[in-house]
Amino acid sequence: MAKLSRKKGITSQILHIFIQDSSSTTGAGLTALAFDTASLACRYINAGGTLSGAITLQTITTLGTYEAPTANTNMRFKEVSSASPSQGVYEIHIHNDWMNLTGGSLVIMLAGATNMAQFRLEIDLQADVNITHVAGTAQTAGDLAAMITAVDDLVDTEVGAIKTKTDFLPSILAGNAGGLMIAGSNAATTFATLTVTGATTFTGAVSFNNTTTYAGAVTYSNGVSINQATLNGHGLKLYGNGNGKGFYVEGGATGDAIGVTPGVGGYGFNGNIQGNLSGSIGSVTGNVGGNVVGSVGSLGANAIDNNSLHSNACAKVADSGIQRGSSNWENNSDDRSLGWAISKLVNKVDLNAAGDTLTIRKSNDSTALFTQAVTTSGGATPITALDTA
Repeated sequence: MAKLSRKKGITSQILHIFIQDSSSTTGAGLTALAFDTASLACRYINAGGTLSGAITLQTITTLGTYEAPTANTNMRFKEVSSASPSQGVYEIHIHNDWMNLTGGSLVIMLAGATNMAQFRLEIDLQADVNITHVAGTAQTAGDLAAMITAVDDLVDTEVGAIKTKTDFLPSILAGNAGGLMIAGSNAATTFATLTVTGATTFTGAVSFNNTTTYAGAVTYSNGVSINQATLNGHGLKLYGNGNGKGFYVEGGATGDAIGVTPGVGGYGFNGNIQGNLSGSIGSVTGNVGGNVVGSVGSLGANAIDNNSLHSNACAKVADSGIQRGSSNWENNSDDRSLGWAISKLVNKVDLNAAGDTLTIRKSNDSTALFTQAVTTSGGATPITALDTA
């Protein structure tokens, strides 16, 4: 027997049933039945009631649209379709009075037509739920009241705990001024990945161990520690906006604007720096656009090209060379250099007794810097040539 469950008192019920062809060996449905098919009979009975009289079947004007039977002794009946796969499916419209019958159930019966297997449909008319047991234990009114109280207390406790945390959230609307405050002066808050799109102010120490993106202004009132554990990763990567600087730091009243300690085998700075540096620099692999006030250990090959020296610098170099005493460079002069020529002009020179060697002394007028062979010709000019040795 087919079974359905419906709430008692529900109205405008449209149901679908299946009527089998009794002559079929395959369980096929019976087609072509109508409300006025010969010998087709219908009755119903409710639990605790008696079998009804013959029920008059009426047709349905529009399938799927409830059409109330004209009396509670009538039921509407119509075939849905004789085409596959809906053969044997029929639609019935039940009178509303049937759904208010007592006893908790209703059985509808159809039979009588040629090759029609008897059909029965039981409808469980559900009344109000009456709980007597919970998890197998019989319950009293007091038990249920205590259970409801316990659930209510639990909800109050959990909601209170949630409220304690959410009280720190801003009550502003999205896009308005304000921000998110995370309370707790001694508890760390960890974000695996944090994206901040508005202005952000940090009043305590902040440590970033992963990816953090800021699209707005960020203000730090205390120290910032950034630790990038990924191999060859950037500890901090900042981007300027328009003509702004990617990284701008102002020092305190007497403090440094920025201090950098490189890692083992790494650089203190890797990139271009615009501005002045007052401390020492281990090495510079890029270009220096400003002034270097301190000393430079060495310059790489081609570090200074033809266009690198200002005309003032060139003049200074020339002036310094002319004004520099020969004692500063004579011990390192190359053979036949300009330094030798200057020494010959300003230092002591002497000719040996044989008259064949001219000696040019260093600035101390005693140590020989270099010599020149002297060639003479009797009866002619006493000295005819000087030839540097």
